[in-house]
Amino acid sequence: MRQKQVYKSPIAAMLWSIALPGLGQLYNRDYITAFLLLSLEFLINLYSNLNLAIIYSFNGDYRLAHEIINYEWGLWAILSRYLWFCGLASL
Repeated sequence: MRQKQVYKSPIAAMLWSIALPGLGQLYNRDYITAFLLLSLEFLINLYSNLNLAIIYSFNGDYRLAHEIINYEWGLWAILSRYLWFCGLASL
């Protein structure tokens, strides 16, 4: 007996991926890739102190935000998202 396939919007998957890499894969039930991307995003944010730097910059303490951020890990965040979106654009 056939199973009914549920329609998954590619635009919704793209928007979820823009919000946080891995959420689009969760939407499409690709759990292994989603876990890998979410783990990578978590590690990059943890080791780069990106969230703390964002909080300090929102509060106007730019000097402390500059001192606390680890730019090597922060550049990985930018590079990984860039490569991920290039992969999405090529589909």
